[in-house]
Amino acid sequence: MMQPDELARTATQLGENQAIFTWQHPLPENAELSLAQAQDLERSQDRLRAEFASDDASIAKAFRCLRACLAGNGQVNFGSFLPSIVLQTSETVAAIRGPVELLSQAALLVALAVVASAGVSLVARRATESTFLATHGTTPFAFALRSGVEAVVPAVVGTALGTVTALAVVETWGPGKVDPGARAEAVFRGAAALPAGLLLIGVAAGVAFFRRSEVGLRRLRTLASVPWEIGALLAAAYCFKRIVEGAALVPAQAGGVSRPSIFLLVFPIAAIAGFGGAAARGMRALMRLLSKKADRAPMALYLATRRVGGARRLAVSLVTSCVLAFGVLIYTQVLVSSLSTTVDAKSHLFVGSDLKAEVAEGVDLSQDGLGIPATRITRIPESVQLSGSEQDVDLLLIDPVTFAATAYWHDSFAGSALEPITAALGPAVKGVVPVVVVGDERRDLTMEASGTVVPLQVVANAASFPGVTESGPALVMAREAAESLTAANGANPLSSFVDQNEVWFKGGLDDINEAVADAGLILTLPVTADEVANLPSIATVVRTFRYLSGLGAGAGALAIVAMVFYLQAQQRSRTVAYALSRRMGLSRLKHMTAVIVELEWLVLGAFAAAALLGLVAAWVVLPHIEPLPAIPPEVLFTPPIRTGVVLGLGVALTGVAIGATVSRVSDRADFAGVLRAGG
Repeated sequence: MMQPDELARTATQLGENQAIFTWQHPLPENAELSLAQAQDLERSQDRLRAEFASDDASIAKAFRCLRACLAGNGQVNFGSFLPSIVLQTSETVAAIRGPVELLSQAALLVALAVVASAGVSLVARRATESTFLATHGTTPFAFALRSGVEAVVPAVVGTALGTVTALAVVETWGPGKVDPGARAEAVFRGAAALPAGLLLIGVAAGVAFFRRSEVGLRRLRTLASVPWEIGALLAAAYCFKRIVEGAALVPAQAGGVSRPSIFLLVFPIAAIAGFGGAAARGMRALMRLLSKKADRAPMALYLATRRVGGARRLAVSLVTSCVLAFGVLIYTQVLVSSLSTTVDAKSHLFVGSDLKAEVAEGVDLSQDGLGIPATRITRIPESVQLSGSEQDVDLLLIDPVTFAATAYWHDSFAGSALEPITAALGPAVKGVVPVVVVGDERRDLTMEASGTVVPLQVVANAASFPGVTESGPALVMAREAAESLTAANGANPLSSFVDQNEVWFKGGLDDINEAVADAGLILTLPVTADEVANLPSIATVVRTFRYLSGLGAGAGALAIVAMVFYLQAQQRSRTVAYALSRRMGLSRLKHMTAVIVELEWLVLGAFAAAALLGLVAAWVVLPHIEPLPAIPPEVLFTPPIRTGVVLGLGVALTGVAIGATVSRVSDRADFAGVLRAGG
């Protein structure tokens, strides 16, 4: 090691006229580059590389003027890990962008609905004032303009708080520092959403005001008689048509991955809302019918049926809101549960177990010798033909003793457990080889290999099997059965094929690594099931609906708000009725029971309808968002039964709590004040 001048002098004396000079440009310690900044740095490296390649570039001329300079056929080489890091980060961002964009679109739909509801509530909460203005000639346009102006201050405050909160949440719990470009885009979108929200509030308020006017009632009478559910179901039908046509996933762009489309979100919302509205009308009609026959029913049931039967739009609105909220929640939960189970099954079937690798022959793979379940597999691709078919199929040779304890298995693959299937595999008996046939339901088969026909005994037919990654037929037999073919035929018909040897391990990655290290094994080309499951193209789909399940949980919380609004809207009339009923002998307990029965009838009925609609919606959508369609099995429909039971109990207890609270509020109400306000 020496100074550059000393090096040049020493090299000249030694007759060395060539050297390699290296300039290093490290990033500052603990530097946090955003993806955009890293891409800018990568582009600057590309420009620098291009300048060195040009003889006329100033930087190339400058280097030739240095004592340590480029001369003759001097070469300039660049080396950096930055391009690979940028590529990997871009792929990760692309995998995350899909779920985030879909979640953003879903949040936008929720925001539009909330803003429109705010506009309608401006009229509903000022019913007397609205009627007065309508009778004195105020036009819907003027009322809409007035409502928009009134909403300016809260809209500005809400937009600012929303933007600041979002940035703070991402900055605190996100993956890192918020990119300046993303921060600027967030502020721009918030500013652009502000006038759009004010316009929507004004339009919603104007329409609601017009419906209250005499002219509006007259003009909208015919239109109001048309069930709105028809429009929702037509929208759902269109979305489902697009899903069936292949629009369930947005095709991957350059450097990205496929991601779920907006149709997968709009379809359940529209379908559940449409059928939920019809269910709400049916529930109210049923309650109205029961109220006519409840004269001799207990007082609590009589009051509940009368109230629901006469609630009209309020009851329908509550049930529809709850069906939509609970339905979206159940829909996303079913999708997440089914996709997670399917991806887990596909990744483990692809690998065979938790990890597969190549290991040298002669290693003791028994559980006693290694400490964890392991088994050796020999794969002979496209080696044999089944009778009645000219297609070459794969042959999988296994060790029946260790296979069942190591391989991944689900009883639905063959209709039974794996142990009795592998126990039936063994050497050939009188030239007949016991096999498992995968992807073919025939039982009477022979196989042909290298011109030799071998009779088979089919011990099981399996739709899927560990290690079989093709959808076509495959054969599984014991390794000793393949070896016995030599004794039966003089020459082994499988010896001319190239085989692939693998070892499968079962257990956590740390346990496997520890056991392998203790045994002194060297794993070649290891692949884990978790690596397959976390491929961006697969993880994006599951992650999307896992995020959306959080949105569904928020929608479920809105159902609780809807219960409170339903009871609040009737509070004054209920208080007056309760005051009169108390003077006629109605007890507090009966009144509380009546309120709880009324609320439970509505929300539990809504939850039951939502559960059915959410399950059906997920069931029809799942086949069209198949992750890894080339790898069996098909999508496993896995309803989260335990989650559904917990949600149902939570809904029931929430209804009881809200009903009891409302009843206590009625007990403490100022009856005289309520009567004066009603007058």
